[in-house]
Amino acid sequence: MRKGSGVHDGPEWVFTIARIRKLNLQNGSLCFFEYISGDFCDGKMNAHRLNVYLSKDGDFITVWHGLFDPAFIDQEFLNIIPEDENFDFYTAYNQNLFRGYIEDNKTAKVILKSLRYHKIPPQILLIDKDNRFSCESIQ
Repeated sequence: MRKGSGVHDGPEWVFTIARIRKLNLQNGSLCFFEYISGDFCDGKMNAHRLNVYLSKDGDFITVWHGLFDPAFIDQEFLNIIPEDENFDFYTAYNQNLFRGYIEDNKTAKVILKSLRYHKIPPQILLIDKDNRFSCESIQ
């Protein structure tokens, strides 16, 4: 995407290196982005989608695969959460890929290339007909 296309706002390296779209969420200087792994990535947060996400606060970057925010799932699936007191969606479905500072294009290119995030298939967390969790591919 070229700067000024209206699809994204943020650091230019994010968009030249990664196919990523800014989510319609922002908290002060903290911005959130989602890897465009399919047409379903429309810039709107989907609490059930497992994908690759990036948050940026200044030069501090976090890249993870999983749910955007497991707290949304906890509330919606409250009635069928396993009775195991140790179960939580963050531990079960999220994996941190990178946490640290990225200050320039050269560093960004090396870090993002090494993550191989484009090889991670997007998935969706559903409740199946038997009232159990189901995590299915959406490609």
